[in-house]
Amino acid sequence: MSELQTYLEMGWDHIFDIHAMDHLLFITSLVSAYRLSRWRYILILVTAFTLGHAISLIAVTLGLRAPSTWVEFLIPCSILIMAIYHLFQQNANKPTYILALLFGLIHGTAYAQGFAELFQDIPGFLTASLGFNLGVEGAQIVFALFVLLCAELLLSTRVLDQKTWRGIIFGAVVALTIPILISNVPW
Repeated sequence: MSELQTYLEMGWDHIFDIHAMDHLLFITSLVSAYRLSRWRYILILVTAFTLGHAISLIAVTLGLRAPSTWVEFLIPCSILIMAIYHLFQQNANKPTYILALLFGLIHGTAYAQGFAELFQDIPGFLTASLGFNLGVEGAQIVFALFVLLCAELLLSTRVLDQKTWRGIIFGAVVALTIPILISNVPW
């Protein structure tokens, strides 16, 4: 197995790890307001989130740090903000690229500390970082596609309308995120 492939798998596993449910909740809240026909916008949204994640990995590896208790608290806050934003936004034609990038910075910072310690002495840090982030991006795109295909199936068969779909999805995201938020309150 090549070094790049190892890091690709690490990135993929990072997203689909049951302990990293925050990524899946964020991607769900990021894309559920849109239809599959907007796939180009959705791809850019997911990539903006990954770019923020990648920037924070590099920044922490270069020595920039943030208090981990606050970062762990801000992660569920970002999920709730995105879910509430999309729940109440009437016009899903305005993709939230900047929010996705900023929240990617927060999510990446949480993982970056361990990543930096693991890779700081490796001469091939760029390969490791590139592979890891490509794995993250691939996993997030696959998951976003899964969410969107479920929405298309339910909406096209008229099992649910768009408003009900959004209410159910964002309600579930909020319900699953609140315990994460409570367990990470820094005070």
